[in-house]
Amino acid sequence: VLSKTTYLTRESSSRKLAPFTRIPSRLAPPIPAKKVSGIELLQRPGLNYDKVMNILGISPENRLTASDEIYDVETEVKYRGYADREKERIIQTAFLEKIRLPLKLNDERFKILSEDLQEFC
Repeated sequence: VLSKTTYLTRESSSRKLAPFTRIPSRLAPPIPAKKVSGIELLQRPGLNYDKVMNILGISPENRLTASDEIYDVETEVKYRGYADREKERIIQTAFLEKIRLPLKLNDERFKILSEDLQEFC
C-alpha cells in the first residue's frame, strides 16, 4: 500500500516520462528489409499505379499513360485473389451440379423427419 504522497510523486514522475516512451532509433533493433514487388504494392489499399511507379522510381516515359490501361492493370491486380476464388467456386458448383440424387430415398434415417419433409425425400 502506497501513501498518498508516494502515489502522487510516482504519478507525476510517470507523466514526465510519458513523451519519451518511444525507443530511440539508435537503440531500436533494425527492421529487416523485405523485398516487395510492384504487384504486391499495388494490392495494398491506398496505393494506385502512379504512387507505385513513384515508389519504384520508374521514369514517366516508361509508364502507362492511357487511363483505361492503368485502370485495367489496377483492377486486375487488386481483384486477382477474388477472381481466383470465384473461379474455384464455379468449378466446385459445376461438379456438385453433376451429382444425381435418386428421386425417392427409402432410408430408415428419414423416418424421424416430419411427414412434410419426408415428401421431399
